[in-house]
Amino acid sequence: MAPTAGIDELSDAVLARWYDSGAIRRGMTYAGQRRVRILVHQGGSLTGVVRGNARNPYVVEVEWLRSSDGIVLSDRCRQLKA
Repeated sequence: MAPTAGIDELSDAVLARWYDSGAIRRGMTYAGQRRVRILVHQGGSLTGVVRGNARNPYVVEVEWLRSSDGIVLSDRCRQLKA
């Protein structure tokens, strides 16, 4: 198993490797508007709720770890039912 990377290792460069500029811009906007709430952060994972532009908020789960190729990210989003 690869070692867990700390959240401080998720630099702008790492995020830009995994997400397009539109996704990063939306995330920054939502965070600036306090539309993101972190529910759980432990080790190499984070779970939060986001109020984006969709009718219902959605849950975002992100996991990351350090590999020989750098930081590897995976994520899942699911919309909450009304």
